[in-house]
Amino acid sequence: MKHSRHLGSLSFCEDGDESVVDAAVTIAQRPAPATLVVADVAAFDEAAVQRLDSVLDGLDEHDTSARERIAADLGEDGTTVAEYWRFFHDEVEGWQDRTPGDFLDALVVVRVGIFPDGAWARDSVLSIDYGIEDPETDQLLVARFPDGQTPVISWES
Repeated sequence: MKHSRHLGSLSFCEDGDESVVDAAVTIAQRPAPATLVVADVAAFDEAAVQRLDSVLDGLDEHDTSARERIAADLGEDGTTVAEYWRFFHDEVEGWQDRTPGDFLDALVVVRVGIFPDGAWARDSVLSIDYGIEDPETDQLLVARFPDGQTPVISWES
């Protein structure tokens, strides 16, 4: 059995053609659920575990980068983030009197996805899902890092 410094013992379960480990990580000093998905468990060797841990070593920096991108996009009409904010402001009960600053403060990490070998056809090794806890909805802003550094933000449900 392999062991990650961040995820602990890696005990995979099958999910279709991929294998999955559900775990938890700490991001911005808060716990968050994490899912590791690999396409080929046999190829997930100790070197792959070291690469996984290296990505997770930078998790707080990726979170900071994503939040900076979200804040920048919030002020630009037509961006995914601006549309997401508009949805919350116009459609979600209790958000009509809230400000963009309230929105940014309310975003929390709801899940971290790790896809080290392209499982689930992801173009990014890492994704961070952000949502609003109160009220809870199924609407997420997802930050992916296809080049390893620059976040790309999408809106998913």
